[in-house]
Amino acid sequence: MSNIISDILYEQLARLRREAPKSPFVFPAGHGGRRIDSTAVNRIKKKAELPASFRIFHGLRHNLGVTLANSGEYTLDMIGELLTHKSVAVSRRYAQFLPETKKKAADRAAEILAKKTKRMLWI
Repeated sequence: MSNIISDILYEQLARLRREAPKSPFVFPAGHGGRRIDSTAVNRIKKKAELPASFRIFHGLRHNLGVTLANSGEYTLDMIGELLTHKSVAVSRRYAQFLPETKKKAADRAAEILAKKTKRMLWI
């Protein structure tokens, strides 16, 4: 867990102890109950022209997976571990590389091949 997330959770738990100490939920609705709907989330979906059925928090999780995959810094195994997937097959959905990521990879491959070709000419 990152330090930022850890800090957010500690702050939320402190708030929870003050405002709804008997709630079993980390992010409860009013009066400590189960959060079912959020007017803020509904406003965001409406403004972004997203369908009412869009699961915004799941969408954010998916965006994280795709962003990490496109960074080129993390393997699908690592992404799956961070997102607590039970198999790499589930993590494969995040291998939706953006066009600029594909171009960067192709350019780098061309550099590697060009260096190798130059070395081969000298042999």
